[in-house]
Amino acid sequence: MDRFRCILLYLAAGRGPEREMTLVVEGEEPFYWTALKPVTCYGYPADPRYGLEAPPLVRFRVDGEGGWLEACDFELDRRPLDRVRLFSSGDGGRRFHSFRFVWAADGRRVRFEIDGRVEAVAELAAKRLSVRGGDGGRAFHALWSKQGHGWDESLLEAFDRVPEALPGKPFWRPVPKLPPAMRLYCTGSLYFGLVTFWLAAGLAGARYLRFEQALFGWIALRCANRILQCFANPYRLLAERVDPEFRPPEGEEQLKYRNRTVTRCLVYILLAVFGLCDFVPGWIPWAVMVAIHYAPFAPMMLAALGILTPGMRKLEKLARTTPYQWEVREKLTRSHLPKVPFFASVLRRHFAGKKVVIGVSERFGGEREYDEAAEVVTAPLAELAEEAGVTVEFVPDGLTAAKLDASFAGHDDAACFFSFGAGWRAWTGTELWKRPPGSRPAVFVCEAGAMEFKEVFAAIRDGRLAGAGIEALKLPHLDLASLLPEELKRVGDDGENRRGEEIAPLLPVDSGNVDAVIALLVQSGLGTFRPLLRPEVPAADNARTIR
Repeated sequence: MDRFRCILLYLAAGRGPEREMTLVVEGEEPFYWTALKPVTCYGYPADPRYGLEAPPLVRFRVDGEGGWLEACDFELDRRPLDRVRLFSSGDGGRRFHSFRFVWAADGRRVRFEIDGRVEAVAELAAKRLSVRGGDGGRAFHALWSKQGHGWDESLLEAFDRVPEALPGKPFWRPVPKLPPAMRLYCTGSLYFGLVTFWLAAGLAGARYLRFEQALFGWIALRCANRILQCFANPYRLLAERVDPEFRPPEGEEQLKYRNRTVTRCLVYILLAVFGLCDFVPGWIPWAVMVAIHYAPFAPMMLAALGILTPGMRKLEKLARTTPYQWEVREKLTRSHLPKVPFFASVLRRHFAGKKVVIGVSERFGGEREYDEAAEVVTAPLAELAEEAGVTVEFVPDGLTAAKLDASFAGHDDAACFFSFGAGWRAWTGTELWKRPPGSRPAVFVCEAGAMEFKEVFAAIRDGRLAGAGIEALKLPHLDLASLLPEELKRVGDDGENRRGEEIAPLLPVDSGNVDAVIALLVQSGLGTFRPLLRPEVPAADNARTIR
């Protein structure tokens, strides 16, 4: 058992004999096993400095098609960023006794060895995979392996280089690629508060300033330095010099944090100047600064007095969640929550200022305990709808035509009906669907299957259907993901998910883009959709309009 001391073994989710075995190997420990089922082995560098840079991971996977070396991110269940085929099952597979991941000293490069022979190399910082005599195929992510997966012997030389300094080193030590002026700024910025504090204490001790004036002056200088760090962070400048591939996140949340910090520091500077120049009594700036500083803790202090803010009420409600509600929340988080951005995008584009009715699930509205757990879906969707100016009403869902008629009856004042679970076949069997389009609310199908595309597209053209969601396929000859709105693009879809949430890969199809979708399907070789093309516009012209 000594051989397995660095290995964590567990079974991934699944049922039956095809359940996959998953393993984690740390460092360069060899691993021996007999593959009786699909196996995935993740490699981690056994080096504490690895956590400072957090590059992607690598994994070795053996399945029914062969053996693969894949680069992946920390959300292990997502598709790989890039992969190369080491051997194919069609060639009779490959027999070997052991494999191991050999990491470079800086944790940014790894080579994969089978029975002591290097088979593939991954440069994680440069986003490149190289394989010896294998099949790379195309990368899953546009930023990976732009030059291909061909074997490059020079990549092995990188493992003998001495790694550059990591961001954890003090700034006064020599750092490669860091000019003296930048080193001086970084050192001065980090120790600015300490130096100016003793300077202020010295001025107060020499009686040039009163103690409270010196303290106000130090606060003003310290806040000015903090504002400068928000736009020229010394740690970020050093990391960019050491690692050219370093790209810190610059999303909406980071911008909000910076704006909050700058605003708070400007207020502190204004108060400190008032106190330094004796414009107001000294206790007033102190009182305002203390109030601003402890404002984030105000809900907890009020809760101690028995006064609950909306945020504390939400936390208290979460603390009272029963095991049954946790189970409901988990199920809805997996099945419904990824579709919330899809619904919000459709509401924002088509139903601003109108009322819509949304079916949540068959058990919704039956018991208070279930409805409270369902707020994991209804609360964020209602918030996004309110931002878009849409009035939403949640009702029980129905997976059959009769239940849909019962759930949505009496809501003729709505502009559109949505359902999380009901499909195209269920809607077309309802009495509501048999009414003329102008005499009933519109219907938007959440998800339509591939076998229903032709009927759905025809119904959208005829005006009987407001729209439908279809899977945003991204195949070698078909890229429906290119039509996704920006807010629905996920990481890996050549776009960034700004909110960081899980998003269902659904493309909203309506009268505005149905022709473009049909043209793209025909262009990819699916001739069954050719009769749906507009006769006056050739397929090639339709395709050019969406590129």
